[in-house]
Amino acid sequence: MFGRSKPIRVEVFAKTDLGRARDHNEDRFLVADLTRKTASLQPDVRQHDIGPRGTLLVVADGMGGAAAGELASEMATDTIYAHLLKTWNAEDEATPQRFAYRLKEAVEVANASIHAHAKAHPEVRGMGTTTTAAGVLNDHLYLTQVGDSRAYLIRGGTAHQISRSCNVWSKRVS
Repeated sequence: MFGRSKPIRVEVFAKTDLGRARDHNEDRFLVADLTRKTASLQPDVRQHDIGPRGTLLVVADGMGGAAAGELASEMATDTIYAHLLKTWNAEDEATPQRFAYRLKEAVEVANASIHAHAKAHPEVRGMGTTTTAAGVLNDHLYLTQVGDSRAYLIRGGTAHQISRSCNVWSKRVS
């Protein structure tokens, strides 16, 4: 655990808002315990200790309105999670470098999948989503950011913006 004796506990709550411009919600979020291979918003996942394979948190804000932003955000969250389960859990060594690589790769695979779907289905041309995907492994946070959504780290009751458009970085969270 990189020098940390006590496991980090994840406690997550998520809520979306329809907003004023849409008649349907295009937001999607996911909380996953990658060690137990479970993703849900049930209490056992919303509150868990980070295991040796880490935790995944994803927020996707669909865009495109009639062009299926809700489909794009669903595809992003589902693809990122499925890709991590397949590739990260197959890794022999659970190193921070491989975790960061697999998280970045999963976001890239989701992006390619969304683009391919939009190209093959003209009725959803222009669909897309912002995606903020954070992975926590041991005492580090790995963040990927696509689009104009923001990620914040809250410490001592103060929120600190930690993302800008399109970046990947690591930060110690303990």
